[in-house]
Amino acid sequence: IDHFSKAIACDRNFLPAYFNRANAYYDSKEYYSMLQDSEYILSLKPDTVVGHVLHGLAQTKLRQYEAANLAFTKAIAIEPSQAEHWINRGTTYYYQKNWEASSADIRHALQLHPNQANAINALGLLDIELGKLDSAEFRFKRALEIQSREPYFMNNLGFTFLLQGKNSEAEKLINESILIDPDNAWAYRNKGIYYLAIADFASAERLLSQALKMDASVDRIHFYLAQAMLKNGKRREACEQFLKSNTFNEGMVTTELTALCLP
Repeated sequence: IDHFSKAIACDRNFLPAYFNRANAYYDSKEYYSMLQDSEYILSLKPDTVVGHVLHGLAQTKLRQYEAANLAFTKAIAIEPSQAEHWINRGTTYYYQKNWEASSADIRHALQLHPNQANAINALGLLDIELGKLDSAEFRFKRALEIQSREPYFMNNLGFTFLLQGKNSEAEKLINESILIDPDNAWAYRNKGIYYLAIADFASAERLLSQALKMDASVDRIHFYLAQAMLKNGKRREACEQFLKSNTFNEGMVTTELTALCLP
């Protein structure tokens, strides 16, 4: 980031440095800075597809899903044959819980590229939301046949095993995912959910807190952390997390939990 910033200081309109710095900001989880770079790129070159993609990825991480959707729609308009753009927009629909629109975009990506592992993985995530755990397991295994050491696919298969009550199989896959990519906050979230499943609530809170610190955009992290805190007797802290869960529309807090947190 420092070197790209120095390059920009030499030439304020040198777009490759903005592209590279935005990617570096993404890897550093500095999403507001990434957003600013993408906006500057688009101010100079409004039809630059990479600029729209960077803008959409930043907005997704900031949970600004409508803005992200618009950015990916613009990328699709410029480059409709690129499967990744359809997957990206389908992902924003996924976070908005618009399962039908998400499925349509991701399936279109597969029409463009039948062996697109990311699209197969995304359909697996949709299957989980629709309660189709056997189908989700099949899709994640298929994605791993295409990319055998992809930690995100391993982690998602492990999460599916958790939902099926296959805790030992789940732990093995999630641990392997963390070993390959120790910066994947989703895997730490799922390891925390594993500890919830085996009633090790102290470890659950520790892992879920770590996941939140690593990447606050991880889906439903506030709800699961609140569950762990509640089990550890931290009602006030748990209720704060349940409130955040509702704020971010995680869709998990029940009427009973809401009542538990009333004054």
